[in-house]
Amino acid sequence: MIIALAFIPIDDLSDAFDVLRREITDDLQPILDWLEDSYIGRPMAGNRRRPPLFHPQMWNVYNRTLDAQGIVITNAKNYINFIKCRRKFLIIIH
Repeated sequence: MIIALAFIPIDDLSDAFDVLRREITDDLQPILDWLEDSYIGRPMAGNRRRPPLFHPQMWNVYNRTLDAQGIVITNAKNYINFIKCRRKFLIIIH
């Protein structure tokens, strides 16, 4: 569940983290504290958060995932073509 935060829209990240904090077991609270300090930011007055050590724009992949929908398929096709060409080359050498 913690890893899923990387795929949440940045505007919804604070709410998603609050839901996660309510649902997670007590033995994982220290990890959530570290995560909040480093990646989310601690709550402040006025429904705001302190700036985290690593701003969500650095690690959040929600928009990048949406923008790169076809990249995986293209890369897979390129890899398959590479393997086919390499196989033909190895047959010629042997």
